[in-house]
Formats: sequence, C-alpha cells, structure tokens
Amino acid sequence: MTCNICKFVFNDLETLPKILPCLGLSCLKCLQTFPRIQNESLVNCINCSRPHFIANINDLPTSNITLDLVTNADKKTELKEFQERLKFYLNSEHYEIYKHYDDVICDIDIKAETLIQFIHETTFLLQHKVRDHQRKTLSLYMDGPIRDDELDEETRKMLDVKDKLFKLAENKVKNFAELQLIIQQANQFQNYMHELEKNVFYFSESSKRIETSLLGLNLNSLFDQNFSKISNLNEIFKNLSDSKKVQLNLKFDDMALRKEVFALNDKYIVFYFTCKRTIIIESFDIHGKFIKTIEPFSALSSFPVSSFFENHFVLSFTSSSTHSIHLFDSDLNEIRSMVKKTYIESLYLNATHLLVTYDRNRDCVEMYDYEFKFLNSFGQNTNAGSVFYMERCLGSNDKNSRLGTKSNPRIFGLTEKHLYMSNFNKVSILDRVNGNEVKRLELRGFRPYFMMDMQKNIIEVNILEKRIGIYTSDLVFLSESIYSDEYEYVHVTPNNNLMFLDIEKKNLALI
Repeated sequence: MTCNICKFVFNDLETLPKILPCLGLSCLKCLQTFPRIQNESLVNCINCSRPHFIANINDLPTSNITLDLVTNADKKTELKEFQERLKFYLNSEHYEIYKHYDDVICDIDIKAETLIQFIHETTFLLQHKVRDHQRKTLSLYMDGPIRDDELDEETRKMLDVKDKLFKLAENKVKNFAELQLIIQQANQFQNYMHELEKNVFYFSESSKRIETSLLGLNLNSLFDQNFSKISNLNEIFKNLSDSKKVQLNLKFDDMALRKEVFALNDKYIVFYFTCKRTIIIESFDIHGKFIKTIEPFSALSSFPVSSFFENHFVLSFTSSSTHSIHLFDSDLNEIRSMVKKTYIESLYLNATHLLVTYDRNRDCVEMYDYEFKFLNSFGQNTNAGSVFYMERCLGSNDKNSRLGTKSNPRIFGLTEKHLYMSNFNKVSILDRVNGNEVKRLELRGFRPYFMMDMQKNIIEVNILEKRIGIYTSDLVFLSESIYSDEYEYVHVTPNNNLMFLDIEKKNLALI
C-alpha cells in the first residue's frame, strides 16, 4: 500500500497510520508534517465513517455534499446529480411548508366558526331562558287573569291559585277542609313567587357574584371545557403527551369475568368480579402505581352494579338471596352498607345523594344521603300519563327479547330542578318537583350511553362508532367527534377530564 502524499510503500501492517482519510491513505510522517494539515481539527465523516482534518471548523459541510465530492470538483456528473437532488428537496420542502401553514389557517378558521356557533347557540339559550322567566314573573304579578299557552303547567297552576285568591271575597268558604286547601295553595303560590324573585337576581349581573350568575356560569373558564375538547378531539389525540397516558398493572386480570375502572379525585380504583364469584378491589395512584388491594365479598350470585363520585364509590350485588349496597372511600374503607329486599338494577352517586333503581313497578327509585338515611322515593312504569313515568323497555339483544328481559331507565344526572335518565329508546329529562317530562331525545341505531360532567353538560358515547357528542343540560346538541380506535370506553373524572379506556381496561388517556 502507498501513501498518497509521499508515495511511501507500507510493507508492514503495523506501520499503517491510525488515521485513514477518505482522500486516500497517508503515512504518519506526512500526517504530522504536511503543511496543509497543520493546526487543523479532526472530525469524523458521516459519509465514509472515517476521520478528516479540517482547517476551519466553519468549512464543515452542512448539506449532503460529501468531502469526496468537494475535493474532486471535476466530477461533474456527481455535482449535477447533487444539484437535481437539491432542487427536488427544496421543492418538496416548499410544498410541505405551504401545506402546513395552509392547514393552520384553515384550522384557525374552523375553530373560530365553531366558537361563533357555540356563542350563537348559547346566546339563544340564554335569551330564551330570560324571556321564559320574564313571562312567568310578569304573569304572576299582573293584576287580572292571563292565559299564555307557552307557560309551563306549574305556572298555569299557580295562576289558577291567584285567580282563586282574588275571588275569595265573592266565594264563601264552605267548610274547614276547603279553608285548609286555600291556605295550602296560598303558601304554594307565595313560595313559587319567592323562587321567581330569586331568579330575577340570578339574571342580574354583579361583579361581586359574577361566578354564580347566569352570565358568569357561561363565561367561566370551565363551562365550555369539554365542549372545546370534543370539538378538537382529533388534534388533541395527535399531540397527546405520554404524561397524559396511564398504564395500570392489573394483578387479577386473568381471574376477572368483569371489571370496572373508576377515576376518583387522586386515585384510580379497579374492581373485579372474578371467576370464583368474589369481588377484588385495587387502588392505584395518578401515575398508575399500585397502592392497595382487598377482597371484601364472596359467594356472589349476580354481577355487581356500581357508581362513583369524587372520593367515594358504591357497589351493589346479590348474595345468598339478599341484595346489598356498600359505600367505600378512596382508601378502600367501607363507610356504609345496607340490605334490600328487591333486586337493584342501577345506582347513581353524586355529591350529596345516592339514587337506587329497583326492578319493580312502583317506587322504582329511592333516594338516600351519604349516611344511608332514606329521603324520598319516586318512579312508576305502569301509567304513561301519570307523573314520574319510567318506561321499561326491551333491549336490542334477541335473547333478551325472547326471555322478556326488561329494565328501568338508568339515571345519569341529578340537579336541583331536573332528573336525567336513559333507556333503550330515549333520553328523558323529568322535573324533580312534579315528575313531568320536560324534554326527550329519541334514540336510533346502535344505542349509546350517557353521562353528565361537572358543568352539567350531557356526554354521549357510542362505542361501536367510536363517537362522542356533547349536549347542554337542556339536550341541545353542541358538537361531536370520532375518537381514537385505540380506546373503547369513556368516563368523566371528578376533575372534569375525559378518561378514555382501551377494551381491556388496562390503559387509559386523560383529555
């Protein structure tokens, strides 16, 4: 082998220089004394995987032109090929950059239109609500009879009471029972007027109570939180960071016939109904790290039903011909329990109440506080024209239809004024006071399930179509999106996040 500078012939492999530039083989003497390479820097060539001496570090090529190509300028063919590659690269990048900024402009336009649509819809709802309260208030304070078909049944009832009170001087009271009825109706009328007066101040804006006013609720930063998430769900999933994903290391997954995952304030709770007909409950921290496990119940004869809210969750199941309900805190401590005589179809837990839905014709739902103190009962499925009608319905499964399996509606929301429930055929809003149906939404196709978030928006989830939608508390549609095929189920967390679970309920993402 010969040195490309002094033409020295290498006869011994041990005399070969340790540095072999791609410009050719050089001996150690030439590398040390040759003027061109004195005071130069040694760099590694990424093209030939060999070291090179560079006089000026700023001369390092930053493009795809190799040192071999630069030092052999007579290779015009290679230079022309490089020129063509460079042109193609610049044209490709030009197209990609143009497309990127064009997509950004379109995305801004779509988001702006979505926001404008939301503002218009919210403005209409607010104005409609204000006019409705104005109509009610003026009709009750107006001197003389009034008939307005747009007034609700409760207000019309109070107007009849007002007319009766106006005519007390003309109509003599016949007996004590009639007097008692008049007093009772007058009390109802006074309480109703008091509630309307409260609404007058509710619509009045004040800087001191902006967050509790009607405008404040709609300007609140959390009000349209899930609306924004669902409207931009595809973009959020594309940019979802690993910190928003949690993997649960489930220890009893092989034994589970059914399992559920709850997101409490600061923990994840997983409960299993096992092949041994026992219940196992595990807790994990917010990063998915295992904390604790218990196995509190055995010899079950039915799958459990459950519900959760903030730092509590409730389970119900049948065992030894008894139907029991158990309330737990986030540390897996059992707080309360009770035994019932009737089969329990579903549970609903919120900040103050537990609603228990039974498989029976009357008093379908019982209400308890967190001490399991009985408060009220309501609901019937025998008379569609009567109040608190909770229609039973056949499921879509042919086997269920043949066996005649029926179910009461499942309650998924409770506010001061309304009760929210859904069955196979519809979603219904009932007035909590008189039990009348305020509004309904008919269901078609593959049946979704419904939840209520922290701002009283209604979330609709269709597992088959991977579709999630959002409605106002008045069942006015706002937006919908298709979510990732990677996930199956969706829950609303106490922090008002949307929790997406995969089909195995082992991996979750928080949006």
